[in-house]
Amino acid sequence: LCVAFNAVHAVLSVPNSFRGSAARRDADELTRGDPQVRAALAGALLLVDRGVGDVKGSLEEHGLWNDTLLVVISDNGAEVKSGGSNWPLRGEKATLWEGGHRVPAFVYSPSLPARARGATYAGLFYVTDWAPTILGGVLGLETPGQIANASGGGMNLWEALLGVTGVTDDDGNATALPARDEILL
Repeated sequence: LCVAFNAVHAVLSVPNSFRGSAARRDADELTRGDPQVRAALAGALLLVDRGVGDVKGSLEEHGLWNDTLLVVISDNGAEVKSGGSNWPLRGEKATLWEGGHRVPAFVYSPSLPARARGATYAGLFYVTDWAPTILGGVLGLETPGQIANASGGGMNLWEALLGVTGVTDDDGNATALPARDEILL
């Protein structure tokens, strides 16, 4: 199941109920900027948050949650003029600065080993790495032929995400160097 929310890609409209005090407070705390634009962006993100919650609830209701790998990613950094913030990174969407392409992401599953829960991956992870990582980790596919070139040159970083390499634990202890040391921009 792939659910691609575009609500925060470009804020076109947000229901007034999502522009309330909670959204405005979040907008004010994140960055300085036009409070109306920031509140709309925060409201749109609140809609995405509720949507992810609805998907999780449905998976639980149908007994599928324990067999689910939830991956939340973004395609690029935020646009400052649209109310986004990439602070403390420099740049924004469509720039080569880190703020244009370095984004937070997370992976969750009830079946992940304890050492992977709460860990932070400190290495590079490129957009083309998602297909081979998910296919390799979840389905056990490892060779490029098995992945059928779906990776576009990506790497299987499943072991890195599980703490075998390039991951720091809650105490900040790194296990090894990450598998990827460069990306193409």
